[in-house]
Amino acid sequence: MAKRHAPGWTLNLALLAACLAGVAWFWGPAAGALISIDSGSAQVLFRKRLCELHPRANVLVFGNSIAGEGFLVNAFNEKARSHFALNLGVPSAHWFLLERMATMAREQGLRPAVVVLLTAPEHFSERKDFDFLENDLALAKPILSAKDLERLGAHVSTPLDYVNYAGPVLLRPMLYSGELRSAALSPNLHRRQTEALQAHLADMQAEGPMAENGNTFSACDATPLATLADRMPALRAAADPRLGEFERVLAGLNARAGVPMAVDARELRRFRHLLLLLREMTPKVIVAPASYYDPGFTQYPPPFRREMRDAIAAIVSETPGTELAPALNTDCTDFMDTVHFNHKGAGRFTESILEAIEGAGHSDGV
Repeated sequence: MAKRHAPGWTLNLALLAACLAGVAWFWGPAAGALISIDSGSAQVLFRKRLCELHPRANVLVFGNSIAGEGFLVNAFNEKARSHFALNLGVPSAHWFLLERMATMAREQGLRPAVVVLLTAPEHFSERKDFDFLENDLALAKPILSAKDLERLGAHVSTPLDYVNYAGPVLLRPMLYSGELRSAALSPNLHRRQTEALQAHLADMQAEGPMAENGNTFSACDATPLATLADRMPALRAAADPRLGEFERVLAGLNARAGVPMAVDARELRRFRHLLLLLREMTPKVIVAPASYYDPGFTQYPPPFRREMRDAIAAIVSETPGTELAPALNTDCTDFMDTVHFNHKGAGRFTESILEAIEGAGHSDGV
């Protein structure tokens, strides 16, 4: 007589099967329906859609929000003679997500002639107050695949680190914890926001303009930065129409001021790894170290600046097919806060990249 399973074992097996089925569902495209328009992952989906709409784009710009705000893609494309660019910068992107965005573009069939990589100081200093790799994985969730389990190995230092980060990649619902919590706590609001994202993606057309920085606020208006925090109560009381701009400047300054910064050897290895990967997909890579407005050296101390500058230059010089972008002399008129260009600064930076790619003849600006 065949041995019969006890009811408890049957229930356990059913629960296990249900859990496995749930995890499998999150590996499929349907899980993308959980992402709302205010999610960081929405920014990844926007840029994936750009790649789908513009498969012949031959200039790709990668970076974090500094790239997103700093490169005027429509102005570049209007002025360029033989190139068409996509701005694939994603806010807060670190090395893993930068690599993943590049491989996503390649998976979409793009074969760029030039890649522009904007690097931020935070890319080179291993900060203890924020887990950039954990954040990258959460942002990248709608484009992650099984290959990312292998890719992850180049971004961790120890086997234990690998296990800690590979777990959420394998058990995909962990990466959707924010979406699941939002759906549980505010189901109607979450549904409206997910529908808004899907509508926005559907409305994106190849003929339409792409999003670019139109902010005209000047960080000069927030100076002196050292006293901005003390002046904020008065600005709030007066309901200054630029209050939101001042708040952003102060928030960015507070997030960076006094945080220990030191060039980390592991981050340099990841930078070199990314450059080699980019060179596999394009004959020319332009590395653009970020400009920033930090006259008091409260965010990036001089020793860190020098070490970072020299390390970037050394790695670029030893990597064939890569070059540094032309240096810009900037001041507070070019920034909308301490690290992001305003429209004027972005125009100057975009013009410099256009000249680096296509040569002289663009001095009238973009």
